[in-house]
Amino acid sequence: MPPKSSTSQGATPVAEKPAGGRKWVFDFSTSVGSPVQHRNISEPPGFQKNGSEANKRLRIDDAKPEDIISLKLKRAWDIAKSPGKSMMMTAFMLFMSGNTINIFSIVIIFMALSTPVSSLFSVSAAFREMQGNVDLLQPKLVYILLNLCALGVGLYKCWSIGLLPTAPSDWVNVLPVKNAIELCIGAVIPN
Repeated sequence: MPPKSSTSQGATPVAEKPAGGRKWVFDFSTSVGSPVQHRNISEPPGFQKNGSEANKRLRIDDAKPEDIISLKLKRAWDIAKSPGKSMMMTAFMLFMSGNTINIFSIVIIFMALSTPVSSLFSVSAAFREMQGNVDLLQPKLVYILLNLCALGVGLYKCWSIGLLPTAPSDWVNVLPVKNAIELCIGAVIPN
C-alpha cells in the first residue's frame, strides 16, 4: 500500500517512492505567491517590504554638507584616538612578557616599537579619506602625540630589561684609554 500523500508548508509533491522507501521529493518553485501569503504568517513587527523612511533619509546623496563635514570630523577624531586604545593593550602585553630577554619579549617589543613608527610615517594616509573642507590639524596632532606616547612605552620596556645603553658601563668601549705616567716592573734578584 503506498504511503498517504501529504504536503508540508504548501509545497506540492512531485514524485513518491513506492512502499519500500518513504522518500518524498518536493518542488518548492511551483508555489504561488510569497511564502508569507502562502503560509498565512504575518510580517515581523517593524518590518516593511519597501524599506523604512529612516533608511531613505540616511542616503549620502541627500545629506546636507554640514552633516557630511561633522561625520568626517567625528571619523577623524576616532582615527586620532585609536593609538591610545591600542596603547593600553600593548602596555599590558609588555608587562606580561616579563623582565627577561627571550623570544616572546623581543617579538612584543618589536611590535610595540614598529607599530607607532609606521603610524608616524603614515599620518597623511590615515586621514586621507577625511580630507576636504574639514580642519584636520588637531586630530593629526593628537594622533602624533598618542603614537609618540606608545613609542615611549616601548622604549621604557627596552630600558627596563637593559636593551637601551643608558648606564656608563655601556659606553666603556668608546672611552679613551689613558696612557700610564709611571711604569712599574717587578723583578726577582737571584742570590
